[in-house]
Amino acid sequence: GSPPIVDRRSRSVKLKWDYPDQPIDNFIIYRASEKIPLSILKTVEGTEFSFEDKTVQMSNKYEYRLKAVFPNGALQGVSDPAKNYGCRKGLFPYSCRGDGSHT
Repeated sequence: GSPPIVDRRSRSVKLKWDYPDQPIDNFIIYRASEKIPLSILKTVEGTEFSFEDKTVQMSNKYEYRLKAVFPNGALQGVSDPAKNYGCRKGLFPYSCRGDGSHT
């Protein structure tokens, strides 16, 4: 998927992903922070390909992962991490501008 987008005005992180295999019943979104291990954040419908996390604190670093749930109940393995670096200037791989976009 796309890198997470930090929106400093709304204090949120916007996630977007593509998933070519269909049909999917649900996507399970996981989140970890520096202090909290990876755990389920939210489950969304299989037709949704984005999610806005409005429970973030801007001084924290977060890692997001995704798991697909198929109609037969089978689960896809957890995705590679999508990371947001707390919108701190100069941190690899992104530095964030005031509008939440990355350079």
